[in-house]
Amino acid sequence: MKPRLLIRIAVTASIVLLCTGFALYSYFRLTAIEKGGKVDLYTLVPADATAVFETDDMTGFIEGLNGMSSTRNGVQPGVSPLFALVRANYASLDGETAHGLSEEMNKVIISFHGGENGGEQVLYCLLSQTDRNLVNRFVGKYVSGQYPPKTALYRGHKIRIYPLTDGNFLAVYLTSRFLVISYQKHLIESVIDTEISGHNLLDEKGFRGVYNGKSSNRPAKLYVRMLPTSMGNLADSRRPSALLSGWVGLDFAFNSESLFLSGNTAVADTAFTFLHTLRTQQAVDSFPGAFLPASTFMFSRRSISDLPALHRYSSGWDFRGDSSVSYVQQRDDELFGYLSQYAGKALTTALFHAPDTLADPCAVMAIPINDMAPAQQSFREWITSLPADTLGQLLPSRMYLRVQQQNVVCWRLPRTTLFARFTGITRPGLNPVVCFYDNRMFWAPDVRSLSAYIEFMLRKEVLRGKTAYEEAVSGMAPSYQYMLMADLADVFRQPAAYVRTLPSFFFKHADYFSHFVLSVQFTCADGEVEPHLALLYKGG
Repeated sequence: MKPRLLIRIAVTASIVLLCTGFALYSYFRLTAIEKGGKVDLYTLVPADATAVFETDDMTGFIEGLNGMSSTRNGVQPGVSPLFALVRANYASLDGETAHGLSEEMNKVIISFHGGENGGEQVLYCLLSQTDRNLVNRFVGKYVSGQYPPKTALYRGHKIRIYPLTDGNFLAVYLTSRFLVISYQKHLIESVIDTEISGHNLLDEKGFRGVYNGKSSNRPAKLYVRMLPTSMGNLADSRRPSALLSGWVGLDFAFNSESLFLSGNTAVADTAFTFLHTLRTQQAVDSFPGAFLPASTFMFSRRSISDLPALHRYSSGWDFRGDSSVSYVQQRDDELFGYLSQYAGKALTTALFHAPDTLADPCAVMAIPINDMAPAQQSFREWITSLPADTLGQLLPSRMYLRVQQQNVVCWRLPRTTLFARFTGITRPGLNPVVCFYDNRMFWAPDVRSLSAYIEFMLRKEVLRGKTAYEEAVSGMAPSYQYMLMADLADVFRQPAAYVRTLPSFFFKHADYFSHFVLSVQFTCADGEVEPHLALLYKGG
């Protein structure tokens, strides 16, 4: 026999053996799952999940949620249609048993997946030996009787499609050990693919960094994948979000007025992420309420002790299509260099209303200056010596701002992305205005914002002492790397160009979140970044 033919036969035999071995492995693996032991539900979750909700005590979680004042006042969370389905029928399902739901059925996972459709979610729960009959009775009792359920076969597994009374269809994958449901049949197929292939979310290194497989004493946990430019696929990828990159694991906690989430993070293997950048910043002490206008509805405060790291992190963002223009890049580099020399270690941004109107919010970015006289002189020399703009725009001009018998010198900046990087404000044609006042350098999108800010300060009408502000900061750490507070109802009323620092996830569920004040804080301990979020119910 010729050597070439022998090689061909050997290669073919090797491929056949490999395929046979893989098939036998998959068969015995799935058989073992069906016949013995509890299934780890995470082995069913596709690796492309953008977020995962987990609870070992669905009964306790629903009771905790129902105990909140917001829920008692009719404010219902609509973040997960599948959770809403379970919660709406929970009492009936629980009443089907003499002693409540089994330990297995109280273990529930909901995975979120890409796409704008709110139904792009999958719910998983374990089943005891008697739960399958319970599920069958429940399904038969509560699904629509107008149309018979259909059965689809996918890779040897049955998917039942049930019509619901609200016009939707529910895809159900039911085995003797677990139950998987989704409004999307293709997601059930993805779960089956995951089960057969053995490649699941636990294979993701970033996810394993925050998931330890152990139960906590908290009612539930939320894992969120943070992509480089968004809050997973739950956010609009065009928005530079305050919450970026890696995986975050958050534990739930309740009281009657608030929902708290805190936990740990796992950063991606790159230095150019939000979480990595936070680790290089020194902590900031104190809260900024004493120098924020009383009408402030959203503000952030962050450490900028390592400005070069912040510059590297945000240099690739395209805010207005200008970031690739060499003129803009050069101005950005010069301004970052200037701030590295003269700026203090903290930066504060604020959105607030002018005293005379609620239309068109005002905005400022405040940076403390270490030595005002040389800082002002250096800035004046820089801005008056700038070359002509490559797009032919007029050179930055000097203006005088008159506020309560005071003259304040203002400068209109050339095109730069620095203001947008820190505030998220991307209004078209934006050339920020800068002034020096009260030992700080203020940036704003217009002179009106600077004038309104100084008026508030002169009248001593500040945020400190306001009930909502004091309640929010009372639960926050006094030392931190980043914080944000937002009255979400007011935020949702603003033009999109002003509120891009919040993930669009909140905007998609504005009916629910508009009843809350959001506070976010990132602190660093022993080189690890710890996130803390709170939703404080405003009442009414």
